[in-house]
Amino acid sequence: MATSSCVVCGSTTGLKTCGRCKSVFYCGPVHQKGHWSVHKLTCRPPDGSLVGTRVVARHLIFLELIRKVVPMIQTKRCGAKCLWEAMILGTPKLTVKSYANSRRVLAGRASHNEKDSRALINELIQGLCENCPPVHTQRALDCGAGIGRIAKTVLLPRFLKVDLLDQNQRLLDQAKVSIGKNSRLGDFICSGLQNFDFGTRKYDVIWVQWVIIYLNDTDFVSFLRAAKSALNTQGVIIVKDNVTQASTGQGFWVDKSDNSVIRSDNYNRWLFTQAGLNLVRVRPQPHFPKELLPVMCYVLN
Repeated sequence: MATSSCVVCGSTTGLKTCGRCKSVFYCGPVHQKGHWSVHKLTCRPPDGSLVGTRVVARHLIFLELIRKVVPMIQTKRCGAKCLWEAMILGTPKLTVKSYANSRRVLAGRASHNEKDSRALINELIQGLCENCPPVHTQRALDCGAGIGRIAKTVLLPRFLKVDLLDQNQRLLDQAKVSIGKNSRLGDFICSGLQNFDFGTRKYDVIWVQWVIIYLNDTDFVSFLRAAKSALNTQGVIIVKDNVTQASTGQGFWVDKSDNSVIRSDNYNRWLFTQAGLNLVRVRPQPHFPKELLPVMCYVLN
């Protein structure tokens, strides 16, 4: 049932409905455009059909959160207006990893991701990966760290110092709260990967998860080259992200609503070679639903 207020800010003046579904109200084009990344997941014509709707498989795991958050915003319960502004209006882009940093967003699958990531790190540290000597445990960097889930559950228990890198200061502030006091926490760096300067920093592991889809090829390769130069001896770069389905026959898929690019496994491998990196290990995320785009994990040096 449509409400008589803007779904983003709650305003009741100058309202216009979504031209497609006719069921959601906005106070103006700015809020409508900012809300589209979420509204597109449920927007459909009044007859309920999906004709003309691009249903993106990788977004389906976010529906549970959306169904909970939108009513909160509409009824202004629990400070939801501030939550919405932080998630949508306060962030340059509504990114996959912004949602994926919440356990409830992963619809119960966060534990599978973290378990697999911990197992991989353990194998690298113990020298169990072929063609990859044991990784040292002095310092790690969590790229696209968000609220610090990977840093907290995967990196901090294993590395003496962990830095967090994210372009959203609000997420970094929340990471400090989420992780709490920990003597192993290093720097909280607010920067996009495309602008980040490693300087004199050196790392044993540079972890890059659910963020490369928002880098164009040039920026991605440039970041990888810089990351390679910032590795300690026996250090590795770990890239973990969605890839296109092999059955699509395409090298990449572009979501124009948020400018994300999902690349194929072969495309990613080609970009790794352009950055001068060696692929020492690759494996898919286990226990991932078949209806979603697969997740691949690459170990590079």
